Amino acid sequence: MSTQVHIPWTVFQQLQQDRQPASIELCLGREEALTAVLHQITGGPPTEEADIRKRFSNLLINRSSKYRHRRYIVENLARPAQRRCGEGYCLSASRHVAAEIAESVDWGKLVALVASLLPQADFNLLWDIATGGTYTEIAAAAQISVAALKARVFRIRERVRMSSVAPVIEKALA
Repeated sequence: MSTQVHIPWTVFQQLQQDRQPASIELCLGREEALTAVLHQITGGPPTEEADIRKRFSNLLINRSSKYRHRRYIVENLARPAQRRCGEGYCLSASRHVAAEIAESVDWGKLVALVASLLPQADFNLLWDIATGGTYTEIAAAAQISVAALKARVFRIRERVRMSSVAPVIEKALA
């Protein structure tokens, strides 16, 4: 006698389409919450739809808060800790270095966001182009024609532009 396990994929699909993220922190928190809920749905015992929604809501709040707290640490605690030559605080140098640190963290978040949208091979193509690789070099390494590479890169970029996180990326780059 086998019992069929009901996996509530419709609930998971609704959670994926539920809201458009308004910030990078919310988007990253949402992705972590969706991943945790997915693991719970597929790996654990059957769960009621209401419990899945409540768990997702709690995880979303928790994970988004984690990313907001990290931003606060970078902006407010890391900046005052920057010293110049071991002597007191040099505010102009401190602000400059802290701005570079904050910008680096922001770029890292954007890169992670794009990487979470794409398969690793597609992300690697975009990364190779972003880091200065030529289409000719990349096409030769992938053993495809330059035209095929350009078409593939166009489709990858279009997938990112049409994704639910595109407004967040555009806002961050503006």
